This record gives sequence, C-alpha cells and structure tokens, in this order.
Amino acid sequence: FPSHDTQRGAIDELRFFRDQRSDAEAIKYKDTQIYATSSLDLYFRFDEPSGSYDMNHIVLDYSGKCLHSTIQNYIGAL
Repeated sequence: FPSHDTQRGAIDELRFFRDQRSDAEAIKYKDTQIYATSSLDLYFRFDEPSGSYDMNHIVLDYSGKCLHSTIQNYIGAL
C-alpha cells in the first residue's frame, strides 16, 4: 500500500453568504435549491452539464450578483 491515499472528488456547488449560518441551517438547506437573496453573495453550481461548446471552463454565478468566473487549468476529461 502507498504511504498516503489520494482523495478524488468534485465540488457540486459553492454558496457564500454575507451573514452567518448556524449548523442547523446549513444541514437543513444543504440539499435544497436556493435562489438569489440579499445575503447570498456568491453561488456557483459546478454540476452544470457539459455541452458541445468550448466554454466549459466558465462557471456562472446564480446569486444574482453576476460574479461569473472562469476556472484556471480546466480539463473536462478529469
């Protein structure tokens, strides 16, 4: 066996709120689709389906703040 194991995975989404969330709130809403609110500053959904276009390295911000971004060193096959 190797001396260390490499973890593999993917981030499904990233939500960044301006206000503090309790552990109970985080657990309650972790699997719930949310919509733009004043306290939601950034919301990336990384599980968007890939398409037959060359812009898969772009990630859209669903917070309503239009903070769309790009992913550096994006490799779709991984």
